[in-house]
Amino acid sequence: MNILKPQKGGNHALPVQIWLVTLLVVMFVDLAALSPFTSKHNLSTAYILLGIALNTLFLTISAYIIYNNRASIGHDTLYKMKAAVKQPVFVLLVIYIIVKLFYLDTMQRWDGAWYFCRLLESVKGFDFTLGNFINNFNWFGHPSMGFGFLMSLGQFIDPGNHYILNIQYLILAVLAVFSFYKILAYLYGNNKTEILLLTALFAFNPLFFGVSLSFNSDFPLVVFWLAFMYALLYERFILASFCCMLLVFSKETGALIYFTFLFSLLLIFVARKVFFNAQRPLCIPRKINVTSVACLVLPLLTFIIFFLYRQGQLWGGGSLGWDSNGFHVFGLNWASFKTTCLQIFVLDFSWIMCFIILLYLGKTILFTRKKPPSLNENQKDLLMIHLFIFTVFLTFNLLYITFNHPRYVLLAVVFLLLFAYHALTGLAKSKALRIVILSLMLVLFTAQTFRTVDPLSKLAFGTTFFGEHEVLAINPADGMVYNAEYTVIDKLLDKFIQETKINTNSQIILSDNGWNAHFNGAGRHTTISINKENLKRTFKTANTFQPQTFSVADISSENKPQKPIYLSLSWFGDEAAELAHLQKYYRVLKANIIEHKGYFFKAYYLE
Repeated sequence: MNILKPQKGGNHALPVQIWLVTLLVVMFVDLAALSPFTSKHNLSTAYILLGIALNTLFLTISAYIIYNNRASIGHDTLYKMKAAVKQPVFVLLVIYIIVKLFYLDTMQRWDGAWYFCRLLESVKGFDFTLGNFINNFNWFGHPSMGFGFLMSLGQFIDPGNHYILNIQYLILAVLAVFSFYKILAYLYGNNKTEILLLTALFAFNPLFFGVSLSFNSDFPLVVFWLAFMYALLYERFILASFCCMLLVFSKETGALIYFTFLFSLLLIFVARKVFFNAQRPLCIPRKINVTSVACLVLPLLTFIIFFLYRQGQLWGGGSLGWDSNGFHVFGLNWASFKTTCLQIFVLDFSWIMCFIILLYLGKTILFTRKKPPSLNENQKDLLMIHLFIFTVFLTFNLLYITFNHPRYVLLAVVFLLLFAYHALTGLAKSKALRIVILSLMLVLFTAQTFRTVDPLSKLAFGTTFFGEHEVLAINPADGMVYNAEYTVIDKLLDKFIQETKINTNSQIILSDNGWNAHFNGAGRHTTISINKENLKRTFKTANTFQPQTFSVADISSENKPQKPIYLSLSWFGDEAAELAHLQKYYRVLKANIIEHKGYFFKAYYLE
């Protein structure tokens, strides 16, 4: 079978696509209404009737699908399951899921805790009105109500349950990995081993893996962009439109990507018709009909309506001016420009992919007689579209002055993998050699996912010690979310709480904002408490407490807690200076090291 041909069953699967979308909407409506945590004072008759109508539609579609497939549904389902299990990508996904299960207890912190607490506020404050949904599910000025709608499903059941949140995030990560594989299969269906290795490179890319453990509005951009492209390539237009709606309503960058995609399609279409008089159809959608066009345009129209409703207020209030010395604005700021370049082209062995691309470009320019890799028309179109989107994405990130969080450039991982593989096929004609190179890259990527080993990243960003280990010195909070190492903080904090038997009378001193940044998630925007019974940190409030906390800078002769514990976090603060300040008022009784696999911080008991 030629995998580049339109796949049969795209439009035949229309009822199933509608069923899937309706299922998610019905789950939101029903879980919100049944949840004991939502306010019911505005639960109107109109909302109840809407819920009844949606449930009726869902049951009707379900009955229609079952009735029309009643003769073969059991046999077909079993056959498809067996066929899926036999695919190599299934093994990869199982391995990926098993690895991610070890992170199922990860607590949110920094911006992740900030966003999670906003999700909890949205869930508990939902009053069943459209205005409430639009205003409360768009967080920190971002148009995030699509992502918020999806992530609220688990929290309607049990608000503050971080295990449910992590399971939902795991499902999204698996969707992204599988979608990436299907896109590669569409483009390079004959290179099965290579596309499997490429998929593994994406799954265990350090930045993707690390960000997939932190609740934020950048991770869904990758998930829904890949899911959108997968659905579009395989002519699942309803699902493509739905995924695109989730994309544009995750963050402004999602809308930028989508608009750039539409513009690139228009450019290709116009160039063929006007300049080359070509009659060949677009690569996507292959079928230009009412369904495909409507599904592509619907997210655009919806976002325009939302934009008008918000009176153009995006990015936390429309901060879209030009000021090279400003913040949350566009401008030519060398420090921001340099950091973004390093994060895209160097961080986490990205420099290897860039090196392959540069070698290919050099070979193409210097040895023009040698033919580049043969590409069919679909591959040319799709690579050109991704190159155009990457150029816009790169330009935006280089010129928009904001925080230096690596997750902002997460989508670049997808583009660089695609371009690097295309370049590799031009550099290495031997399939065996390409497999060896991709395998070596996978070893390096996987190692960097769990431990900072990339020498060029260390040189570019500098390092700081996290116990016995070096981590990149990007910033001591969300800058640490470039791989999975930062999750060790949970192990250390849990161990400290258990060993110390913290209670409501415990007095803890940390660096300025240390408690907020590490124990309490993200300062005043979040609250992480400690369960009275099992001494586990939790986002729930029932049967919990918080110890008394102080900043080192606040300690003086007038403000001096009795018998406190000073925590020295090696990656956060200056232990020598802080300890010197505290020794003016206390003597050190003992110093314990809270350690986990070579990562540690020190606990000084003072009197």
